[in-house]
Amino acid sequence: MATFAAVDLQKRFSRVQLYTYGSPRVGDQAWSDYVMTIVPGYQRVTHYNDIVPHVPLTAMGFNHAGTEVWY
Repeated sequence: MATFAAVDLQKRFSRVQLYTYGSPRVGDQAWSDYVMTIVPGYQRVTHYNDIVPHVPLTAMGFNHAGTEVWY
């Protein structure tokens, strides 16, 4: 929801910063590319032991947007 909201807010008001924590994959590669053009500084924080960032599977066509900050 945060990714969708950030894209919407950026288009309406601009100057949005987006940081997510443990976010799942929410779209395909075209969506990920689009998000990065709309919210270029997007960073997503993931924990190595969290399963949520690994679903849905990339084999199903889903990809992450943003730069991963891993801990």
